[in-house]
Amino acid sequence: MLDTLEVPIVQAPMAGGPSTPELAAAVAGAGGLGFVAGGYRTPEGLRDAITRTRALTDRPFGVNLFAPTGAPADPAVVRAYATTCSRTRTARASPSARRASTTTRSTRSSTS
Repeated sequence: MLDTLEVPIVQAPMAGGPSTPELAAAVAGAGGLGFVAGGYRTPEGLRDAITRTRALTDRPFGVNLFAPTGAPADPAVVRAYATTCSRTRTARASPSARRASTTTRSTRSSTS
């Protein structure tokens, strides 16, 4: 499907955020792949969003859903994810924030 797009753009579905049927239809109409975010919507709300998107475009679009297992998350996996996110934020921070973060880590290492 992606190789049939006129432009190589996939609009990320952002549940509870700025994703709307209008945005999904606009991206699809421009040749990309628009998405309707299904997370946090009731079944009726999702049906309405899909219906609205279909009314706005005759182009293909996607629907994103959350599919939780119902089982609690493994705490070790959550910690590893949080650590990775924390490192990513530090790496993207300004040079002075990175220096401060490095200094803090160095101080912790030398006092441990």
